[in-house]
Amino acid sequence: MPMARLPDRKAHPPTQPFPSVCKKCWPSPTRLPAANNCKKLGAELGLKQPAEGLVLRTLIRKASDQQAFLAMVMRNWSLSQPEAALAAAKQLPSGLFRRTACAAAVEGWAMTSPAAALDWASKNLAGSSRREAMARAASAWAQNSPQKAAQWASKLSSTNLSESAIVIEEVMREWALRDPKAATAWCETLAAGDFSDQAHSALFFTWAEISPAAAAEWLTQNAGHEWLIPRVAAIWAAVAPVDAANWIYDIHHEQGLSPIMLSWADDAPEEALGWCKANLAGDQYAELRDEILQTWGADEGEAAARWVQKLSSPQEALQAGSIAMEAWLGDSKTPLPQISAWLTAQKSGPVKDIGLEKLAVALEPTFPVQATIAALKIQDRQRMQDTLTKVWLAWKERDPFGARTWLNSHPEAQRFIDK
Repeated sequence: MPMARLPDRKAHPPTQPFPSVCKKCWPSPTRLPAANNCKKLGAELGLKQPAEGLVLRTLIRKASDQQAFLAMVMRNWSLSQPEAALAAAKQLPSGLFRRTACAAAVEGWAMTSPAAALDWASKNLAGSSRREAMARAASAWAQNSPQKAAQWASKLSSTNLSESAIVIEEVMREWALRDPKAATAWCETLAAGDFSDQAHSALFFTWAEISPAAAAEWLTQNAGHEWLIPRVAAIWAAVAPVDAANWIYDIHHEQGLSPIMLSWADDAPEEALGWCKANLAGDQYAELRDEILQTWGADEGEAAARWVQKLSSPQEALQAGSIAMEAWLGDSKTPLPQISAWLTAQKSGPVKDIGLEKLAVALEPTFPVQATIAALKIQDRQRMQDTLTKVWLAWKERDPFGARTWLNSHPEAQRFIDK
């Protein structure tokens, strides 16, 4: 049977004359442009022949290429004729392309008249279209006059906090990229409240992405913004967890360590545990150790269990082993028989015992016989009796005949179970 023919990249000729500006990027009206030419072609058409650009858009098959092309047409059209561009955008069918066209046209208008563009978007668009358009306009304004854009958003916050939040977040992101210290100085002039919090959040989260040490230094030296520290620390931890952890440790901000360790555990859990063991003690160490083991155990249960086996303290091994095994048995995708085989092969000790206990409890609802067998392998007598009794009674509750039949055929288990 012949293989089905794949569609070619030929396009239907446009109904209007093919624009001369297309010759370089789109040499023929019967062939689609290369993906990397869509933006360039859209930009040129937006400046010279935008109406033709809207016609040619429909010839581009791939949605992402068509979206990129359309955005450039509308943005550049709106630089000189915003009313016409927006009227054309509003005529498109609802959905991705209308939303893209409106946002791009508002963005282009904002490059010359940002306040007017934002006001139009607020009054004429709704939902995600309004949010996207206002965000793009705010970003465009902030690239040239961040303080004026921020002041406009501040004034708007007294009457429309939700829209001012859209604007100030984009403004502060752009300002932080260019002059974070000036942006911070402006934020510090704001009265306490939701708008101030939104501005500070957008600023510091962006600053932490480009220069986490500088953002952290400012927070260390300026009181009153402690609520930002855990998030900044988490952002820093994504690229330099040791530096982030040392900063939090030095300023004694205990709550900031948890997001660092969760991020670190996802990438290098053993290193995170090593840092905790070297720098922390008591409940703080135990809590963070358990958080890391929960993440590690769900992802790589055997590796987490092997780390626990290396602990010198039997008491800590039991505590940590319980967390690691619960994560491995409950959250990972490792089949229970595979975990059972691994535990059976381990040498006797607290980690094996706690693992068999957790395994027996996990097996009981579906494989009660295997659950009781796992319980009988536990070396610690009291733990074995407690676990065996627990799983057998649960089995008996569901299937009295099956549970009693098994018990009658296993005299070695009868003396441990209070029937």
